[in-house]
Amino acid sequence: VVGIIRVVVMSFGGLAVATAFIRTAYYRNRSELIELSNKDALTGAYNRRYLENYLNYKLTEERRRHKIFLIMIDLDHFKRVNDNYGHHVGDEVLREFVTCLKKELRGEDVLARYGGEEFMIVLQGVWEDEAYLITERLRKVIEKGSFSQNIKITSSVGLTKVEKKDTIDTLFTRVDQLLYQAKEEGRNRTITDVRNLKESRTKDDSR
Repeated sequence: VVGIIRVVVMSFGGLAVATAFIRTAYYRNRSELIELSNKDALTGAYNRRYLENYLNYKLTEERRRHKIFLIMIDLDHFKRVNDNYGHHVGDEVLREFVTCLKKELRGEDVLARYGGEEFMIVLQGVWEDEAYLITERLRKVIEKGSFSQNIKITSSVGLTKVEKKDTIDTLFTRVDQLLYQAKEEGRNRTITDVRNLKESRTKDDSR
């Protein structure tokens, strides 16, 4: 009888260990799947859905006390890269571009692919002047970088601060307008409405 009891106890013990292992593996795989569903398959940046969910969370009342800035970056004349070198090279340039940005960003910054060659970055925990300096540093890093096939690229950038009245729609519309203004004024520059800094700075006058 004692032997039977010992076998039963050992069986239940083994079952508990197996159950714990399966549960751990399940949650690990589930976490990995959720992470993959939030990422852009090509570049590894977050995707637009994650960006919108993240900003909606940050826009809640209890989070509005923190300074949040949104950067929108568009690669200038990127269609020429695809036309001249092929889409496979264009894809590689986008991957290298994201790697380049990640090296410059902090762990708490969020980089997401908005669509095509447009990307957005959420900054927080910085002051207005710092946000502008970070944005300009990113633009200059892109300009000075060398990408696949020794391709040189520049970017047009919009920078805005999240206001209490903002929704996702108003925020995206405003930063998109700033980006459009950067393109209209010659590209390879940052346009911002932060602290009424309306001036645009090209690579020549910002050094």
